Amino acid sequence: MPLFGWETVLISEILLVLVSLAVSLTVAYEDIRHCEIDARTVIGLSCLLVLLGVGFGLPQASAIEQMAGAAVGVALGAFGRLYSRWRFGAAAFGGADVALMIGFGAALGWMAVAPWILAACVLAAASYALPAGWPLAARRMEVDGEVLRVLPFCPALLAAGWTTWFLLRVGVV
Repeated sequence: MPLFGWETVLISEILLVLVSLAVSLTVAYEDIRHCEIDARTVIGLSCLLVLLGVGFGLPQASAIEQMAGAAVGVALGAFGRLYSRWRFGAAAFGGADVALMIGFGAALGWMAVAPWILAACVLAAASYALPAGWPLAARRMEVDGEVLRVLPFCPALLAAGWTTWFLLRVGVV
């Protein structure tokens, strides 16, 4: 029996979420392991998240609100990157962090971007405060000719982003 209507949409959304989760795990692993992520992978994930947000959307937000979330993600990512470069001489966010802000901004909608970023910051700070996070916190890398302490932020963005998306999707928040 062929599938029509809501069954097709549900199966398509589930497949898109599963593929996005698999790519998210790859991005998190690469960021933790190497502090460097292939641009094609993270841009692909960002495109999947935009498709998830605009194509399937959340019950609480329209497609315009979800695209406004992508714009807020761009603005926050660009501001954080430019401010840290001006203030400290090196960009605090990598391109992958900004791409994830765009993708999850679209997937969550503009109203959920600020709580998501706050949750990611708290999660990142808590994970580095625990003894298991100390090896990550002690890592140093050369960035723009300067040796800096580098902490991978993508795993926190991903964990907080997916948690926020699932809570919004099931209507808890």
